[in-house]
Amino acid sequence: MEFRASFSFSFCYTRSSINAKEVPLPSTAHGQLQGEKQNSSSSDALAYVALSYVWGAATHVKEVMLNGRPIGVAANLWLALRDLRMHCQLMDNGLRSGEPCRTFWIDALCINQNDEEEKSSQVAQMHLIYKHASQVIVWLDVPVQDSDLAFELMDDIRRCPQPEEFHEAQLLAATKHLLHMEKLSSWIALHRLLSRPWWSRAWTLHELVLSRQATFYCGVKSAPWHVVGIAIRVALATKTIVQDLVRTNMQHESWGKDSQLPHKWPAKHVFFATSTYVTWNHKRLMDTNQMSSSKALLYFLRTSRKRLCLLPEDKIYSILGLVPPEVYLGIPKPAYGQRTVQQVYMQMVRAYVQGTQNLDVICLSLHTDKQDPALPSWTPDWRRNKRMLPFIDSSFVKPSITKWHHSFLQKYIAYLPVFSRDCKTITVSGTFIGTIKRTEVEEEILSHRTKEAKKEENHDASRHFSSGWKLKNRLPRLMTESEVTCEDEDMELKEYTAHLLLGILLSKTSTKSSKLAQEESEQSMALGKLSTLPKRWDLTHLCKSAVSISEYRTVAETDSMNLCLVPHWAKPKDVVYQFAGCSAPVVLRRFNQDGFTFIGDCYVYRKPAGKMVSLLEQVLQEGSELERLVLF
Repeated sequence: MEFRASFSFSFCYTRSSINAKEVPLPSTAHGQLQGEKQNSSSSDALAYVALSYVWGAATHVKEVMLNGRPIGVAANLWLALRDLRMHCQLMDNGLRSGEPCRTFWIDALCINQNDEEEKSSQVAQMHLIYKHASQVIVWLDVPVQDSDLAFELMDDIRRCPQPEEFHEAQLLAATKHLLHMEKLSSWIALHRLLSRPWWSRAWTLHELVLSRQATFYCGVKSAPWHVVGIAIRVALATKTIVQDLVRTNMQHESWGKDSQLPHKWPAKHVFFATSTYVTWNHKRLMDTNQMSSSKALLYFLRTSRKRLCLLPEDKIYSILGLVPPEVYLGIPKPAYGQRTVQQVYMQMVRAYVQGTQNLDVICLSLHTDKQDPALPSWTPDWRRNKRMLPFIDSSFVKPSITKWHHSFLQKYIAYLPVFSRDCKTITVSGTFIGTIKRTEVEEEILSHRTKEAKKEENHDASRHFSSGWKLKNRLPRLMTESEVTCEDEDMELKEYTAHLLLGILLSKTSTKSSKLAQEESEQSMALGKLSTLPKRWDLTHLCKSAVSISEYRTVAETDSMNLCLVPHWAKPKDVVYQFAGCSAPVVLRRFNQDGFTFIGDCYVYRKPAGKMVSLLEQVLQEGSELERLVLF
């Protein structure tokens, strides 16, 4: 295929000035990129497009000539430039609407990757670079056989009536006419497109969310972000139906190319794309004051944990542009090679706590024997994937609870968290709930497991916990056998599920004290019965919720006869506290006579977040003081 030799791009970057690199593209698809460098003042209003792409393997390198000197770039970048040239030529020839942009900002060409000082400086400005770009072009990689089908399906979805917010039932109704066997190839193609490596990277998420306008490219096909975003929402809402279509057509020609099991394939392929859309939406809500900055940032930090990046500190640096100003000011700016990963993580927690006056971020820490000893127990290790759903998740915590804790710390500044100078300890305030007497109380309702199943689970100490107690099939039976009372009809699904599980256990175990039994009988609302399940949820939602909140957790009984869902590595003699500034109670372990090790957050039966707030208030009303505790 022939291309015009006169067609060119520019590449720019900003420090004290803007350096524009004029690069004529090759006359053939296999030619060299070559060009010369021009300088322009930083005051010039330079319109440019920022490219978002995945670098790819460093072993696959192609050569670019800039200022007469050869520069090696990843094959992915070379291919991206080739595809972008095709788009621009179509515009030049009148075959596609729009005016092609010749000036691009591309990290590999505009940052000296061998200069740590320049790299740190540019990373600190990355959010501004993508925020002020006239457009961000997302290159999803070269097309495959069915890529065009995915873009055609997205266009079909775009024509369907769409709700303002995500409502699964409405999305299903709007796209019902597209969910049939004749369209299966298109749905598979869409899931493939939403599973491209671009979706799973840490930096690409940041680049999209900060963009004014973003367009997704794959070969000669393209779609704006709002169209892709709608397709993501629909793919998530319809994944079960697509899953069923795939199961009924196991001989589909494209199936043999995928190694995933049929029941795993659709759900897995929309995870990162869904996370991308949610992050974009949370940023929008935070910027318009429809969501608290502490809640939005907590989600950004959680999703960053699963995303891929070359350097572990980039788990934090990649979201700097998303954090609110009150937190951003407290985060030391990127300095590659000058700070350890552990220092970056500790300083992120400190900036979050001091900027938002909220302690929820420490609940992302999972302190086990595998914890990096250079990290304090209360500092999340973003290099490790999460192992359980934290109870400070938005599906547990109402905005009013977060607001109360923030107001409390503003009123009683003596109880504000205090960090040591080296950021190795944090001093917090709280009230004692109880001491754990025993764990694995759930074994009393799982006693029907076969010896073979127990032997298999014991082979891996955490296997039983990672399976969510195998509740998916057990919960309906347990619900019909038990009656659980609930005082709060406004509970969120996951909080209701935690209450339900512990209520079932309490009704079945021999630990039920006469006091608790009396309190239970005084309650008149039996929400645990299958026949009285709140109408806003069905049994499928409840079973999924039960599995997610019980993964890597066990049930503990305290000396005050409370049942708690705690991390499965909690032990007898660990203590449960409620901190001022934290939306969930936590489990601590005595470290030495001066302080504690943070183990994780927990849920206490019949003591939801609202009641924990009352406990803190009660301490002060009685003229007492909250305890000051040092966490190592």
